[in-house]
Amino acid sequence: MKALIDRYDEAIAQGIVPFFLEDEYHELISFFESESLTDEALDIIALAEEQYPYSAEFLLRKIHIYLYTKNMDNALDTLDKADAILPNNVDVNMHRAM
Repeated sequence: MKALIDRYDEAIAQGIVPFFLEDEYHELISFFESESLTDEALDIIALAEEQYPYSAEFLLRKIHIYLYTKNMDNALDTLDKADAILPNNVDVNMHRAM
């Protein structure tokens, strides 16, 4: 994990947009969430969404963080976006019920 975080930090410090596999992005997001660094986790999600625009998982992770931080306006906006991309998705509907 340390090597992955170091790669991320080095790329950001150099002003380079890093490329990671989807699983690596999820590992980074989970790490920063576990450290309660939600702004950093959201930054990583934004990078992941640029590289993997059709991955619903990153939208769901973003919704989860917005709900956790009680940022309801952004949570609802992201839920609407997810619902447009994934109509009738169980995970999206469950997050909306929260």
